[in-house]
Amino acid sequence: MRDHDPWRPRPAWLFLPLLFLALSWGDVASAAGGGGGGMPAPGGRSLTPEQKAIKAYRNGERDLERAAGYLADLEQADGEKKRRKLRKKADDRFQAAIVDFEKAIERNDQLFQAHAQLGFALRSLGRYEEALTAYDRALEIEPRYAEAVEYRAEAYLELGRLEDCKSAYMQLYRGVPELAAQLMEKMKLFAARPAEAAGPVDSDALAAFSQWVEERDGIARQTSRLDRAAPTRW
Repeated sequence: MRDHDPWRPRPAWLFLPLLFLALSWGDVASAAGGGGGGMPAPGGRSLTPEQKAIKAYRNGERDLERAAGYLADLEQADGEKKRRKLRKKADDRFQAAIVDFEKAIERNDQLFQAHAQLGFALRSLGRYEEALTAYDRALEIEPRYAEAVEYRAEAYLELGRLEDCKSAYMQLYRGVPELAAQLMEKMKLFAARPAEAAGPVDSDALAAFSQWVEERDGIARQTSRLDRAAPTRW
């Protein structure tokens, strides 16, 4: 069994109680006729900048959910015309999410979840350098936000920053192995690309990266087997 690591990056849900409390407040405000930007909240009070930030964040989350739905439909779609239409709809929702998360950040720059989700939307549109800036800001605010470490590493892959991606993997492997495993699957897919599809990575660097991925994947699998075989501590 793994010893407790006080540095261990913490899952996103541990940081969200106040966010969910604010979202619940937003439901009450909407039911009472408030909730719109600048609309009065219950008791005649205007929404604070923090509450407006939560409202924009929530809209962005909805945009991402709709984009995910279009992408799921895209996987099952027949015909190039239909596929292009669904891709366009998904991209439009990602762009709408970018606008919403930027509004949230404008109203509360400390909302690190909004920075991370902005990075996700940007990365989904292939805007990797901008995504890195958003992820960097999220982790500047909350260094233990492990999901942002993994998301940023996926952007590193597309930019050919393989050493940065490897460092992120090792950080996650030591702290949040389930996210390390998720990143490993993305690295394996990248390593399996033909050299011409690996962006700025040349064939020698891709081969070396593929070997490293294979070795680290083997170590992770062996460690997992040993952990499962270890006797339970009472």
